[in-house]
Amino acid sequence: MMAANIHAELDALRADLHKSLEFERETSATKRAPRKDNDPAAKALGARTEAEEQLRELGEVLSEYTGSIEDFVKEHQLASTLAAFVLGVAIGRLMGRA
Repeated sequence: MMAANIHAELDALRADLHKSLEFERETSATKRAPRKDNDPAAKALGARTEAEEQLRELGEVLSEYTGSIEDFVKEHQLASTLAAFVLGVAIGRLMGRA
């Protein structure tokens, strides 16, 4: 369930970045002006491309962790359940004190 939420959030972020890049392409296609090295629009496009690459890498890392966590829980069901219970009790006590 948690993995599905993470994947859905990453998909939404990718869609937002894709829309931004499409808008930038449409805007630059209508301008058709030569760009300079210090052009803010070129810098913004470079930053978006870099952000998209970082988001893709983050998605890959999270997918790897999600898979390894799922495998661990499948192999150690009792230990995982007990750990979740203990963590829930600890957080409940901490929240009760606040």
